[in-house]
Amino acid sequence: MMKRKLRRRVNRKPRTGGSVAEILTKEAVELLTAFLDINYRVLAAERDMFPYRQIFLIFERLIGNRQVSFSLYDGESGRSGGEAVMRLSAGEFERVPETLADPQWHVRLNRSYIEKVVADSGEYAAHPELLDWEWMKSRAAFRDVRLPRPGHGCLRVRDLMTPVVVTVCPGDTVQNASALMRTLDIGALAVVNGGGTVVGMLTDRDIVLRACADGLDCGCTRVSEVMTAGVVSCPEDAAEADAAWIMENLKIRRLIAVNRVEQPVGILSLGDVAVRSGDASITARLLAAVSSPEEAEF
Repeated sequence: MMKRKLRRRVNRKPRTGGSVAEILTKEAVELLTAFLDINYRVLAAERDMFPYRQIFLIFERLIGNRQVSFSLYDGESGRSGGEAVMRLSAGEFERVPETLADPQWHVRLNRSYIEKVVADSGEYAAHPELLDWEWMKSRAAFRDVRLPRPGHGCLRVRDLMTPVVVTVCPGDTVQNASALMRTLDIGALAVVNGGGTVVGMLTDRDIVLRACADGLDCGCTRVSEVMTAGVVSCPEDAAEADAAWIMENLKIRRLIAVNRVEQPVGILSLGDVAVRSGDASITARLLAAVSSPEEAEF
């Protein structure tokens, strides 16, 4: 009962002249800020490595430009120690004044855990695999696909993906890219540079929204002008649930599957999961998340 009451209070907008919940002390806010900063710095340092680049994207998606209400609780009693609304601004975490607080989502953190992380920050920075990222979860926890886990060996990305990556170059015209899509009856192309590295994706949606809608001449417009820069990828041996979780939380319909040397070997699409998945619950969650509005529940 107490948890339900607390959740309702957190989701309300603050009222002028009063507080909706017990406020964290200055000392507790400093502890929370240090913890969040450690997580952010670790992810930024490891952002080129799987799985941290995906976690970094999710971290920025959930925290960046948002007000988040954090509450600390005692790990033994479960009793709340108060709340504070925080936001990430220019790479730094800051407390939102109570009169301006309008949190978009709520996170509960075990105080003893964050005290341990802050006290041993150097150890956690050197070994980010020791950090627990579950506090970021919305409906499921992120799992490191590099570690074997009982019960998760049935389906891997390689079992679900389309094992062909059709590519275009940034300098190709949108018209030629569109013709290639039509010929092959596909909706996405990987964009690769001269060295064969994937630098972006061009989808039929990109063409419609960024070329056709703006009245651009597709015969002259380059792929680089309308593509989605940057790539979200996952290893081909990633577990089905892990890949689906990334797609679900980033609200993306496709992942580039890469081998151990980061070369693209396939594309995992929403359709692939829907048709080939062995877990109906994974498919249902992914379809619901990707099909929902941008500001859906996190």
